[in-house]
Amino acid sequence: MHSVRKVTTWKGKRIAVRAEESGTFEGTWLSGDCKDRFVTDGLQWPASVVEGSPAYHSGEDFDPLFGGDSKSLARARAKETELRRGRYNVSTVDTFVGTLRVRDQYFAECQEDGQMFGYGYGHLNAAPAELMLEAVLDIDVTPRKEPVNSTSDRCEPRTGGDGTALNPVAACAPDSRRCLRCQESVR
Repeated sequence: MHSVRKVTTWKGKRIAVRAEESGTFEGTWLSGDCKDRFVTDGLQWPASVVEGSPAYHSGEDFDPLFGGDSKSLARARAKETELRRGRYNVSTVDTFVGTLRVRDQYFAECQEDGQMFGYGYGHLNAAPAELMLEAVLDIDVTPRKEPVNSTSDRCEPRTGGDGTALNPVAACAPDSRRCLRCQESVR
């Protein structure tokens, strides 16, 4: 990834991204070592894009509508697996081609624990964009390295007039809390 600072200018465009791929059962991310990152409401977003695809249950019949080819993607995944076999200290670096989805407007807020939280894409809305994947090219493995942007942004949570953190339930009048408990126990 060259730069994610102006990610919104690529909205809806077909792009190619050279990035490191990583994933869990919660999703797959394409990450780079960009120092120039996208910033909204004080949140410096990670230099990553979530890998997207048509709805999981849509099947192969819908792939052409999104520009994808599930058979060629499966061949690329098989090649990645073969290149990584028995090598646990490497990262997969590929060229990913697809259409970039970005939001019309971004929001970020400071959580009670002092972490900035944005509303983007992927697991926990943590990526500023989603790449609707069409193809994976130029598959390579490289020695694993520590991400450049591994630190998270810290913030000061908003507080009430007495300095305590705002909590929607705690901010209710005592009668309101009792009412909320009654409604919950009736269900």
